[in-house]
Amino acid sequence: NLISVPTDGWNGYMGYTFLNCTSLNQEINITNANTLIQTFKGCTSLSITPSIETDPTVTNVSMDNCFEDCSSLIMPPITPNNVKSMGYTYKRCTNLEVAPNIPSDVIYMAYMLSNCKKIKEFCNIFYSYESI
Repeated sequence: NLISVPTDGWNGYMGYTFLNCTSLNQEINITNANTLIQTFKGCTSLSITPSIETDPTVTNVSMDNCFEDCSSLIMPPITPNNVKSMGYTYKRCTNLEVAPNIPSDVIYMAYMLSNCKKIKEFCNIFYSYESI
């Protein structure tokens, strides 16, 4: 079970990278990701919000299940504008207090916030970076 990883240097295919790393809780900066499927799923200790940037040449990035079961996460990262799928992304993030921003082109959000019972704030839930 990973406890510590390099902060930077994470890019490209990020699917399943930290899956079930239950002790991981540190700053992580992801750049130029082309998929984020189950990247942090099951990281139950993760309370430090990762920084996520996607590859701008990829037009259909998936964040499906990316933070599912991250029960210590309080604040979601900024969702990149080219994310199109967010199914189950924050499912069972039981300490999440702020809803994620959802870019206007997202087409799939099934169970995205299921069992996120502590959400108190729904700011900018739908917008496009281009409109800011």
